[in-house]
Amino acid sequence: MKHKPVRKGLQKFSPEYIEQTRGATTEQILEFLEQMRLLQGAQDVGASDSVLISLRLDRQVLAALKARAAVENTKYQTLIKKLIRDYLGGR
Repeated sequence: MKHKPVRKGLQKFSPEYIEQTRGATTEQILEFLEQMRLLQGAQDVGASDSVLISLRLDRQVLAALKARAAVENTKYQTLIKKLIRDYLGGR
């Protein structure tokens, strides 16, 4: 079975942000890159074991999940996975 490559979003930066970062020191750049590496590693955990599924939910349930995810500052799909893992007694 051939896997499709993972497509990641393109990050766009405003001209103001680009100008603000021009004066970054080598240490600041290295710290930023290390933080991004750690963040990316955290997102990739279990990614190879993930399977794409389709799921139908009532509109009210989806709206409630999205609202709770917004309060928790996370994506609603991530919240669904967490709720399922918690229900199953997982991680």
